Amino acid sequence: MQAKQSKPFDPIGSVLRHWFETIIFGSIAFLILAPFGVLLSKPFYEVDGKIRIDPVISTLLGPTEDFSITAYYHDYARTQVNRIKDPVLLEEVLEGIPDELREYFIIKGRSIAFSAKVLSRRLNVSQVRDTHLVKLSLSGETFNGLAQVVNRIIDVFLGKHLDEEEGKNNNRLNFLKEEKNRLELEISDKIRLKNDIAMQAGTSTFSEMYNIVSRQLQDLQEAYTRAYSERTAKENLLEMILAEQMSLKDISLEPLVDEMVEQDQSLWDTSFWTYKTLQEMRASIDGVTENNPDRKYVDERMKGMESYLAKLRQDVRSRAEKIIYQKRDVELEEKIVVARSEYRAAKETEDDLRRERNRVQEQSAKITEKILKGQQVETELIHLQALLDRTDDRMHVLKLESRAVGRVRLESRAQQPEQPAGNNRNKFLAIFFILSFGGAIGGAVIYDLFDDRIRSPQDIENALGFPPTWPISDYLRIGRKDVPFFNVGLAESESQVAKAIRSLAVRNDKERRQHGARVALFTGVDSKSGVTGIMLNMAHAMTGLCGKVLVIEANHFSPCLAALYLNGNDREELGFFDLLHGSVDFTDCVVRDEERKLDLLLAGKRMSNDELASLQYNILENLLNELSEMYDYIIIDSAPILRTDFTEYLAVQIQVCMLVIQGDRTMYSGLRRATEILSRLELPAIAAVLNWGAPRQYSRFHILVTKFLANLRKIFRV
Repeated sequence: MQAKQSKPFDPIGSVLRHWFETIIFGSIAFLILAPFGVLLSKPFYEVDGKIRIDPVISTLLGPTEDFSITAYYHDYARTQVNRIKDPVLLEEVLEGIPDELREYFIIKGRSIAFSAKVLSRRLNVSQVRDTHLVKLSLSGETFNGLAQVVNRIIDVFLGKHLDEEEGKNNNRLNFLKEEKNRLELEISDKIRLKNDIAMQAGTSTFSEMYNIVSRQLQDLQEAYTRAYSERTAKENLLEMILAEQMSLKDISLEPLVDEMVEQDQSLWDTSFWTYKTLQEMRASIDGVTENNPDRKYVDERMKGMESYLAKLRQDVRSRAEKIIYQKRDVELEEKIVVARSEYRAAKETEDDLRRERNRVQEQSAKITEKILKGQQVETELIHLQALLDRTDDRMHVLKLESRAVGRVRLESRAQQPEQPAGNNRNKFLAIFFILSFGGAIGGAVIYDLFDDRIRSPQDIENALGFPPTWPISDYLRIGRKDVPFFNVGLAESESQVAKAIRSLAVRNDKERRQHGARVALFTGVDSKSGVTGIMLNMAHAMTGLCGKVLVIEANHFSPCLAALYLNGNDREELGFFDLLHGSVDFTDCVVRDEERKLDLLLAGKRMSNDELASLQYNILENLLNELSEMYDYIIIDSAPILRTDFTEYLAVQIQVCMLVIQGDRTMYSGLRRATEILSRLELPAIAAVLNWGAPRQYSRFHILVTKFLANLRKIFRV
């Protein structure tokens, strides 16, 4: 936890801490003031009127059109309550009351506005629980004018509310009239636009089925499709014929030529005659020698005839080839010419149909656009007409509703009172009760606000940043009267004080075991805060946890141990400060406490501040080192750390510091200063000990009050 520089203010904690005192002093103050409340009480008169606010009102058009404010009824009702208490409305009320009543409600010498504010504070306007009623109550010491003023307030409020409702309806009607005129003008414009579109589209029925050009386009599309198919077929036929021509040219017609040659009758007849003649001529030269002139003549004629026959065959073949090839070419050219003519005719037909289709398509698109625009205009006209109809209906409803019964209406008027309604005694008693206990609570809070003392372990934790050890209770209050505080560990070991001191001893022994701490320093923030008593009891407790224990008294301002152990003897016992001077031996200074089983090194010679300043402090470190060899644990009782710097020098030589804080006495600021000093010394371990005991100096008044409260606590057992 982070340490805080100033003491935190805790008003709730102050009230809880002083609750008993608050009740006692508040009750005393109330008992003193209550008789004055009875004496100051006077009778008063009270009148009330009621108005009703209906959450649901029926319209004139039927019960199905009820207008409900159930969801926000209470907000609406509270709004009306605030409006009734409006000073402007009350000013109007006061201006209209009769002259004989003005003296009771208009303060003489003050303005109407000021009197209206006073009347607003006197007027009580509230909702009646579990009803729809609002009650207006007005009270006074006299009954004159009370009923008249309440009734006047009701009349003025209802009149303003009625005017507001009528004005609200008039504003709505004016707005609806303007909206109706706007809608009518817009409808007229839409009708003119619709007529123009109908003329351009050639139809008043904006539907695609009534588009004549669309049907014409459909027919043209079908014709174009057929023409396209026919043109494609003709084109394919032409290409096939051309491909056929190319293919046929590559095919040889020699077989046909041979067939035609073989079927030629003239060649056949000539061949037959030649063959016959040759046979005859061969027969005529049988037996004739080769040198015979006749034989030679016949041979020559036979060769001539054979040559003529071969030439004739060649002529027939040539003529046949020409005829067959030319015939094939003519037939192919004829097919190509016919196919090309048919293709051109089909293409011209297709082009004509496409141009006509495109023209009709553009015309159809324009008409379709007009039809769509006409449909949109028709839709807008229907919407505008519906808005116009609803506007007319709403205007009709508002005209009827302006004559209907309002939501806020009069329930009952105020009546002149015949007897007082009571007195204001309870009000005075309540005021005095609040003043009494409020003053007591405020006093407790203010007391703690300016009280800088340590009042709880939480204050120590806020100042140091860590909690204190087990707080040591006030032994003078809870312990035995015959046992001094020095002997708590011996005579009353089961008391809460002894347990707290033993708990402190256990923590010191833990430091000794875990971290080797052998020397501990006890100091306080203030003088006479019980440091020596706590230290001596803890030293006794330490004897049960470790072997030999030595107590050193280093408080030269108030050597309490010397006073205790010397037991009133006037002689000066040698002690700690004598050792520091180096003039005596340790064995001459040590005192044995057999009852507590520990050794003590008393303060010795009383020294002034000048003498203390002249001491050789470097001897202290050597002395403590020597004593640490002789004893298991050494405890030093020193003066308050804020009083002398010698305590700071002692703190540098030790391992554990016990800072004793006296509850209800040590100041928070003093604790912070002591903590800052110890923090700067960087001690290995610091423990805060909250001591509720040790004597305190109180004023006589404080003692009397404390005794008084203590007796009351005993009576009430708190």
